[in-house]
Amino acid sequence: MNELATYQERGISARPSTLMDKETFQQIAEIASIMASASLIPESLAYEGSGDKKKPLAPETVRANCFLVANQAVNWGMDPFAVAQCSSVVHGRLMFEGKLVSSVIEAKLGIKLVHTYGKWDPAKEACILGEDGTGDALAIRIGEGRYNEDGVAVFTGRFVDGHVGGWKTTGANTPWRVGRNRVMLVYRGTREFARIYEPGVMLGVITEDEYDPAYNARDITPAAPTAGAGQSVIDRLKANQSKNADGFDPDRVNKDLNSAAPPRSGEEVAGDGTSANEVEAAPTASTSVDSGPAPEAGKGGEGADVAVGESSAPSEPDGKQWLLDVAGMLWAATNFNGDQELLKSQKKIAMDCYDPSGIPKQFRDKANSAFNHCMSVVAGEVEPSDGLAIVAGIVGVEEKVLVERSGRKA
Repeated sequence: MNELATYQERGISARPSTLMDKETFQQIAEIASIMASASLIPESLAYEGSGDKKKPLAPETVRANCFLVANQAVNWGMDPFAVAQCSSVVHGRLMFEGKLVSSVIEAKLGIKLVHTYGKWDPAKEACILGEDGTGDALAIRIGEGRYNEDGVAVFTGRFVDGHVGGWKTTGANTPWRVGRNRVMLVYRGTREFARIYEPGVMLGVITEDEYDPAYNARDITPAAPTAGAGQSVIDRLKANQSKNADGFDPDRVNKDLNSAAPPRSGEEVAGDGTSANEVEAAPTASTSVDSGPAPEAGKGGEGADVAVGESSAPSEPDGKQWLLDVAGMLWAATNFNGDQELLKSQKKIAMDCYDPSGIPKQFRDKANSAFNHCMSVVAGEVEPSDGLAIVAGIVGVEEKVLVERSGRKA
């Protein structure tokens, strides 16, 4: 996957729940009543059980089910009756068809999903493109991209892989069967993409870690000044780069960077086939620090001998600060006259300086996205001012904060 994604990530706007507005609530209730009286709604909204054991639900229960569907449709800004036709109740939860999920993603974010089939590799847990899978080994890759002139999917961003053996359901009423497995892979893959990458759009909500206005005013001053700390990353890179040098010496820059940030043992970028630029982090179980009263001096008990200034348990990594630190280093490297190799080396150095272990996947995904947009700036595909706005938006800070962290001029 050599093509870089150049789309601008769009934030999800938070708005009060429709249920908090009495007028809107009443309108949804009226829609639900009309929907419940129709005979063309999915059976799972009006009946329980299956086959000979199927029996109608109480009228108030049917109206409540239809209310949930109508409310979700209003949150999406879609026709409630059209949404109802693509909805069902499975184990007491609302489920939506893949074609509806795809429509929501495209309408809300402007993301067009493409797909292609291949063969499942159980060792890599990935879809191997260019090979024909059969039976349970039939696999799919679905994600952001476009179709070229030959109708071949070209992936330019995030994607998910899956296969029949891992996704199919069993039972008398299962839609998974020979001749329909390819369609079901598309439906299931679309839902999986939304669950992994766009859960806020699917739920109609926005979480605190996706939007935090107060974070823009966060103090990012280093804990303690060290040798060379008064000099920005970009200035040290310039100073260490020979005037006549055509390449880039990562060892020397790494040495200088270590003077401003203590090195950590982080994994380098891994190319395991799951993502072209994915930042891998070994799974680490986060241990929260007990906020109870500290033991008295000289008394026994857990943590009694912990010295002042030390923690009895590792603190949870700060994903937002980590993302800002990494993005600052990446943006600093966009100032070197289109040197793409320098930016790639800078990414590896950033992973050494700022250990991704324990960082939540959503922040590592944003770091990958920031890298892609920085690469677009370096390649001349995006104007620096536009690239700065995009990367700052991904990080969730003002542009001046990112510029100050990187040390380069806007």
